[in-house]
Amino acid sequence: MKHTLRKVFATISAAAMCAIPTISSLSANAVAPSNARYTFRRSYFITEENKNIDRIIISWGLNSNGTSAPAAVKMRSEDNLVIGGSGAVNYHNGGGNFYLHSSNRNRKYLAVTSHIYTNRTSLYGETGSAYAYTTSNANVSSSVYTTPSFMVGDLNGDKTVDGNDYSVILEAYNRKGNVSSFTKDSNVSFTLGNRSYNLKLYLLDINNDGAFSYADVSLLNYYNQHQNQTTPYKFPM
Repeated sequence: MKHTLRKVFATISAAAMCAIPTISSLSANAVAPSNARYTFRRSYFITEENKNIDRIIISWGLNSNGTSAPAAVKMRSEDNLVIGGSGAVNYHNGGGNFYLHSSNRNRKYLAVTSHIYTNRTSLYGETGSAYAYTTSNANVSSSVYTTPSFMVGDLNGDKTVDGNDYSVILEAYNRKGNVSSFTKDSNVSFTLGNRSYNLKLYLLDINNDGAFSYADVSLLNYYNQHQNQTTPYKFPM
């Protein structure tokens, strides 16, 4: 799925449990520390067609120590994401109200993603939700799937991002090639060394553009080559 990348909010967290979020003060450490290397992401998929979905209300809360406030990216430029903000000591809550364009209300697609930057290899105190409503306010939340949070680029599950992960994504690309769009269940399976992999394609979308291509392979390689810096390189979103 080709789209125009649209960064909607970068350092503001959002309280997304009501129809119209309201802005309030954030915790003092809403920005990740300078040594933050890792990116964690959640992806939100619409999984059913012909539901006439008007909006999705998303929320992601977590311990704020060593992390930035959650930020969100809409995957299609014609959609709209409205955000607000809240925060507390040692806690971020981010999200927003995601409004589907009329042309997208009855289709399945990757709608929006959220991400944080952190110096931690694990997240703590996580909560999250995604509610969906039709244009007539019917609750169709079962039509939205939220992925578990995952460390972007950690493809072998060892809680770091390094050359081993580059070998994994390169082999995945050799097996799968370019994929212009994917569902929550799209995957690629292969054996590398003595290990078998069955990877969801959304884990391989390093650059967060809703597709899997050699650009993702190249970005992971670039990331690994630019870690010995005063401020570590982070994946742009």
